[in-house]
Amino acid sequence: MPIDARRAQNRQASLAASARRIREEEYRASIDAEGLIRVLSAHALGTEDMTDTRVRAALGLLKKVLPDVTEGSMEVSGEVRLVKVRTGIVRS
Repeated sequence: MPIDARRAQNRQASLAASARRIREEEYRASIDAEGLIRVLSAHALGTEDMTDTRVRAALGLLKKVLPDVTEGSMEVSGEVRLVKVRTGIVRS
């Protein structure tokens, strides 16, 4: 394959990857994370009934827009104090 043809092919691949990244960003921006969290919270508290499929779909969409904090790390310097927080949720 001639060098010019290879350069043209690489340029096309680069443009396609760029367009794909833009579409993915637009898709992520269109996901209403706040609404998904609200519905999942209502389901967890028992005020909204959701099927397993709907719960899995909501969680899948949240994974697209929210960072996965389980894989992150953070360095902290100074004094760290643990505080126990009580919620108003009563479980029976």
